[in-house]
Amino acid sequence: MSAVDITAPHHHGPGNDDGEIRLMDILAILGEQKKLIASVAATCTAIGLAVALLLQPIFTGRTVLLPPQGQGASSAALASLGALAATIGVGGAVKAPEELYVGLLKSDSVLNELVEQFKLRERYEVKLAQDARRALAGNSRFTVDRKSTLVTVEVDDPDPAFAAQLANAYADQLRKLMTRIGVTEAQQRRIYFEQQIEQSKNDLAKAELALKQAQDRTGLASIDAQTQTTISAAAQIRAQMVTREVQLRALQPYAGPENVEIKRLQSELASLRTQLGRIEGGVGDAAAGSGRESGQALANARLFREMKYQEAVYSAMMQQLQLARADEARDAPLIQQVDVAKPPERKSKPRRAIIVLLSAAFGLLAGLAFAFARNAVRAAKQDPERAREWQAVARAWSLRRGS
Repeated sequence: MSAVDITAPHHHGPGNDDGEIRLMDILAILGEQKKLIASVAATCTAIGLAVALLLQPIFTGRTVLLPPQGQGASSAALASLGALAATIGVGGAVKAPEELYVGLLKSDSVLNELVEQFKLRERYEVKLAQDARRALAGNSRFTVDRKSTLVTVEVDDPDPAFAAQLANAYADQLRKLMTRIGVTEAQQRRIYFEQQIEQSKNDLAKAELALKQAQDRTGLASIDAQTQTTISAAAQIRAQMVTREVQLRALQPYAGPENVEIKRLQSELASLRTQLGRIEGGVGDAAAGSGRESGQALANARLFREMKYQEAVYSAMMQQLQLARADEARDAPLIQQVDVAKPPERKSKPRRAIIVLLSAAFGLLAGLAFAFARNAVRAAKQDPERAREWQAVARAWSLRRGS
């Protein structure tokens, strides 16, 4: 097979009459178009270099989080958060606890707090909070190590210190969000007792004031030591009854009537009511049998009983509040920062060398394509048949072509 003359009029491209491309034809075209190829490649490389130099350096703040590892706390958090995941913008099926925390980090609740905290609308030069959230989400990345369950948070920003602050703020906002929506039974009890203690404190103050006023008027000589002891015992029993009732209310949403713990509390309540009935009956008999001052003694006994009861209730409420706080601290999911983000010393992007190399490679490919296309067009125009085809295509695409 002889070499094909690429300048021959009958030649339609780099190859023989059967359309086979030969190495000598390709080398000939490259030799003819070497200046064109070199100029296109050089131009693209220069453009890539200019873009790489003009691009703003970006730094990446990085923090590593360790989700709760305890089975009890983690399970409680997942149980309480699972039903609320859809309401806070966490979509998709959560396959592992780590994915839940990543979903929370991506939620609008966290993003909104960061947008307001760091005034990101002004920083990203947008008017809407939605646009600021989108920009922040685009600058943030969250990855999970399946083996260690560590969650890595990375945030990009031109300011290295600001990038580190944003990364650490993600961890802070995740803790706040977990505290706000991860409502455990201990937290419910703590909130309930905080509300009840205020009411109990007011009731105790009223009882003490009423007793003091009665003491100022008539004194308390008519209440003997035995009656006071009996009244104190009755008050303690009533306080124990209040505690059992609170425990029952806490269990009822989670356990049925056949639950062993509920039955135990109900049995204890019935026993306490029986004891209280006997003791309070004895208090009335003792106060009524004190002679002509029996009416005043009975009134004083009732005031003293109310005051002791309110004292016992307030003390029981305080004890339950402390227990609820201790349970809450133990059950609360603890998000730990394994690595706290610090201002990075080196930029993470742009990678100027890669940009320049990619631009040079693109320019070389573009130059080759342009060279072969140019040679093919020139060869086609030298062939009369192909020349007529090119003229027909030109007329078809002409804007001045008649209808």
